Amino acid sequence: MEPHITFIISLSNVPTLTAGFFGSTNFDSRVREIKGINNTWNTIESNSFKYYAKSISIDISGNEITTINNDAFRNFASLLYLNISNNKIQNLYPKSLYTTPDSALSVLDLSNNLLVEINSGVFNHLPPLENLNLSYNSIEVLESNCFNQATNLKVLDLSYNKIISIIDENMFRNNIHLQYFNISNNQVTKIEDGCFKKCDLKHVNFENNSISGDITNATFLGLNFITELNLYHQNITSLKANAFSCMDMLVYLNISHNSITSIDKDSFQHITSLRVLDLSYNKITNLYFLNNTLNNLTHLNLNNNKIVSLQKGLFDNQKEIIKLDLSMNEIIEYKRVKLSVDLVLGIKPGSSFRRFGIGLEKPPD
Repeated sequence: MEPHITFIISLSNVPTLTAGFFGSTNFDSRVREIKGINNTWNTIESNSFKYYAKSISIDISGNEITTINNDAFRNFASLLYLNISNNKIQNLYPKSLYTTPDSALSVLDLSNNLLVEINSGVFNHLPPLENLNLSYNSIEVLESNCFNQATNLKVLDLSYNKIISIIDENMFRNNIHLQYFNISNNQVTKIEDGCFKKCDLKHVNFENNSISGDITNATFLGLNFITELNLYHQNITSLKANAFSCMDMLVYLNISHNSITSIDKDSFQHITSLRVLDLSYNKITNLYFLNNTLNNLTHLNLNNNKIVSLQKGLFDNQKEIIKLDLSMNEIIEYKRVKLSVDLVLGIKPGSSFRRFGIGLEKPPD
């Protein structure tokens, strides 16, 4: 049976960790897991862990580390898991994470550090990498080719940074296996058309960014397998024709808290799977985009817009809808419509009406 020794290093207060700190022992070759707990290391020098090169897991999270020098993990041919989270790292050198020419590293956690940028060469030697966590750092800029060498990447978490870069059309050109992408709570201003067209994404999260301008038919090209999309708290101003038409499996779409004034009548064409649509807190004035589309909606939230009129037959195609929120609009005219829904129709103070006529049909018991 293959030996499996876990080597635990704790309460060490040496500022710089070197190979000399450990020395050679007769159990070195049997160590498979290294854990550093409650240490106060500032710097990890080259080859610091050289005696334990057969390890498959290293966890040195929460140890006050600020610097990882080139070749710190050199010759770790079997290393699969590396956790350096919850430290104080501000920068990574091109070979800070280098192991061997045939690296096996699959999971890398760099979350909760002080990283301000990711240089393009940092992941060049990690083609097997599948899961990369860079959340809760201070990253501002992403070079367009920084992930190109991580060709097996499946999970990428960039949430809670300060990213102001655009999502470049070439950023994920080699990441054909990417399935999960989280860039929520940043300051991204633009998603270039077609940037996801070569990915295999099943989950994306853009919440709380500053994406501005139009959503076109090419913005989300390639997101065929997405079931949920959150675009709230952005600066989106319009939805163009076929903006979401490539999303054959989309069930939940939240575009609330934007500045949308224009929705093309064909924006939601061919989306038969959509059940929940939240367009609240925008500047929408009319609902013509509901004609002949979105037939399977069950929940529609339109509160806090600038809708002034409900035209006759407006919801004729939404026969499955059970919850409709039109509260806090500027509605002054109703054409008679029949709705079998849970209707929320709060009226802003001071509104006046020319016509009122909404018929409610209760669903059968």
